[in-house]
Amino acid sequence: MTGYKEKKEMKTNIVKMGVVTAILLSSGAYAGKIIGATPTTPVVPLTQFGFGGWNLGNVNVKIVDSETGVATGLLFNELDGTYDPMTHGDSFESDIIGGDDNNTVMGHLHGKDWPVGEPAGIKIINGDTGVESGKPENCIMTTSYQEGGYLNATTPNPVICSSPFQTHKRFKINMLPSSIEGVALG
Repeated sequence: MTGYKEKKEMKTNIVKMGVVTAILLSSGAYAGKIIGATPTTPVVPLTQFGFGGWNLGNVNVKIVDSETGVATGLLFNELDGTYDPMTHGDSFESDIIGGDDNNTVMGHLHGKDWPVGEPAGIKIINGDTGVESGKPENCIMTTSYQEGGYLNATTPNPVICSSPFQTHKRFKINMLPSSIEGVALG
């Protein structure tokens, strides 16, 4: 019976983690106007490419010093995706807020430091006709740029669905212990 109980508990914990993940990712999903949604859309300086697909109502985007993590005082406008000019040494952190009090940081999203990435860390790409082998033309990915086309280049080249392997397309959310309460860790 011990084996059955452990399997049932493990299955319950897996379901709980799945629910937590779904809540974090879907709580911000909505069909807003997406800026820079296609591969042919030019990059608009100081405006996040692919902005508008993630509802930032429960997200606090901070531009921080990449070494210390301390807020720089630079601002990211969560309404239109614009942000203050960033320089080498600047990065960002998007804190996902929730919990019973709607005030608890449930996860952190970090991205590539400027000039490789820009806030808020997640972008939406629609209609990428460059994809091959039946892969989707629409994707959710990190706000990174490709080597040789970083944000400080004459012509920035954002990562899109069809970008090559190892161009920093994936994003990761660091789950905090408070966001997975009741789930066995380890």
